[in-house]
Amino acid sequence: NGLVSTEDAEKAMEAERERNEWTQREKRIFLDKYQQFPKDFTKIASFLEHRSVADCLVFYYKHQKSDDFQTIRRKHQLKKRRQAQNQDRLADREARQREEAANNASSKTPSGGKKSKDKS
Repeated sequence: NGLVSTEDAEKAMEAERERNEWTQREKRIFLDKYQQFPKDFTKIASFLEHRSVADCLVFYYKHQKSDDFQTIRRKHQLKKRRQAQNQDRLADREARQREEAANNASSKTPSGGKKSKDKS
């Protein structure tokens, strides 16, 4: 009659659950690659032979509140903060160097390149 028995449905659901179970190795790879490529699930899935991008998304959203993800997120935020601080320092240093170069250029005289002394 085309209907699925309760027993068959339960077996199918159990098989689906087993197929979707992540091994410890897969979890480790996911977390390692997530740390390298945050939220780039296409890239992460490329390292997991039997997992699709959709599998990775589901895994992430099911486990994003776990301690493992919290630790990775904190490390990533610290890394981004350090990079921003380094960029700020570099920009400040370059601005100072340009300012010094401009000051040096404007204080030189055409005759020999030395500063003129005002004796007033």
